[in-house]
Amino acid sequence: MLAYCLKIAPHYSGMVCGHFPDIPGLIVMGRDLEEVEDLAVAALEAELASQLEQNGRIPKPRTRGRLSIATARFG
Repeated sequence: MLAYCLKIAPHYSGMVCGHFPDIPGLIVMGRDLEEVEDLAVAALEAELASQLEQNGRIPKPRTRGRLSIATARFG
């Protein structure tokens, strides 16, 4: 199972924003931390599947953080 660091920050709009430092451009936004975590898992799995299909490989997680999102689908 691979675990990618998810960085969370409040957004000026009142929403919560999350991004994966090891996967540039993968950003999720939700109403609260729970929603961001749920969206992050789905987005991460979709992005890894896409990269695997296009490149035949996926990026290895390198960044450590307080919150990691794991995906059992890959790894």
